[in-house]
Amino acid sequence: MKLGEYMQRYIFDVVSVNDVTFHLELREDLRARKAKNWERVSHSLKEQTNPLYPDIPATDFGGGGLFATVNDLLKIYHGVL
Repeated sequence: MKLGEYMQRYIFDVVSVNDVTFHLELREDLRARKAKNWERVSHSLKEQTNPLYPDIPATDFGGGGLFATVNDLLKIYHGVL
């Protein structure tokens, strides 16, 4: 079982969250709402061109790469606590 499947069954479904995924390529609705990454260049900011985590990961990575809304992330934290 992939990590994302496990988390869906035993965490996300339990706390009733829907806006969470490791795979933005499968969730265009979440991709459209994704916050942009910014980096400081001299005395200004510019949109980051090479993000740390790619939008399409090779695998579900437990150390990062989960995309979620703030409300759903708080539900997950509350459920775990």
